[in-house]
Amino acid sequence: MTAEPVPFSVAFEHEHAFGYVVGVWLPQDRRPVPDEALQRLDRGEADHAARLAGYRQCEWVGGRLAARVAGGHFGHTSWAVGTGPLGEPRAPHGMVLSIAHKRGLAIALVSNDASTAIGVDLEDDAVAAMRVEEIVFSAEELQSLAAMQDSERGGARVLGFALKEAVYKACAVSFGRPLAYLDARVSWQGPRDATVALTASDPPTMLDVAIEWRGAQVIAAVRARGRSPRRSPSNSER
Repeated sequence: MTAEPVPFSVAFEHEHAFGYVVGVWLPQDRRPVPDEALQRLDRGEADHAARLAGYRQCEWVGGRLAARVAGGHFGHTSWAVGTGPLGEPRAPHGMVLSIAHKRGLAIALVSNDASTAIGVDLEDDAVAAMRVEEIVFSAEELQSLAAMQDSERGGARVLGFALKEAVYKACAVSFGRPLAYLDARVSWQGPRDATVALTASDPPTMLDVAIEWRGAQVIAAVRARGRSPRRSPSNSER
């Protein structure tokens, strides 16, 4: 019999193409985060978490705990993740990070390459219930999805959505403006593999992609290169 995941414990951690990634289990209910988990945060983080409620508190704490473990990989044993003016998590000087969460799991991707910006997103088949294909995807992208087998289309849709969310996180802060879904174009090499590019960028911004499937869940990460961030690189948390 498989043991139930322990909320706020580490689900996985490993080297990543763009740095180091950590996943933390989240509880399935909306009970307040236990003191034991809050005490593992920086004092300022714990004070902020105490002002949150419901599942938002769980997600926020889980993401910060994951970031703390990932930061430890780079020798930061007691770092605190700040919050930028757009609500984005902000890493200490010289680091970049991105946080995501979805149904029972929070993840943090951390890098010590401050010359880049990174974005990570975690998605699963819940995307299918959103029915936002014509908002997320261009006519060309919809044609690519329509050409796939029925059994492949769902996973490809999830991946495409995750990549566009990751692009937003990697680029919105450094661009200094919100991005729309159609500002990024996905090209599928298969239902579980794809690349993404900005439809327009001045100066040009190169996007690298790293994709990790964990069953029906996908962790999609994007690294933006070739553009100087307007302020210390950090990423939105959505």
